[in-house]
Amino acid sequence: MTAEDFRSQAMKCAQLRDWRRQESSWREYVRLRPDDSVGIARLGFVLNQRDKHEESIVHLKMSMDLGAGAYDLFAYYADSHEKLGHTGDAHRMVIQTGNDWGRTRYAAPK
Repeated sequence: MTAEDFRSQAMKCAQLRDWRRQESSWREYVRLRPDDSVGIARLGFVLNQRDKHEESIVHLKMSMDLGAGAYDLFAYYADSHEKLGHTGDAHRMVIQTGNDWGRTRYAAPK
């Protein structure tokens, strides 16, 4: 399968809330497109949903290092840190981004 096939499959799994298959599809996509910050972030999102917070943080940080930056990215990053008890790290990262939502309580995803 191509990277686009894996991306398409991951998006369908997201609609079905099939986190396990979505994770597998994003992993394959990222394997084929290791510099795609959006794909890496989406893998981080699904890892967060599956309570794999340490790994989620790694992928979300990698996405930020590649230049990505969006509300959901920062929210999931802070949420994973918070769920691991790293609230100080999450709060510092939020303040460093300069986003207005950082003044609220992390705006964690549901």
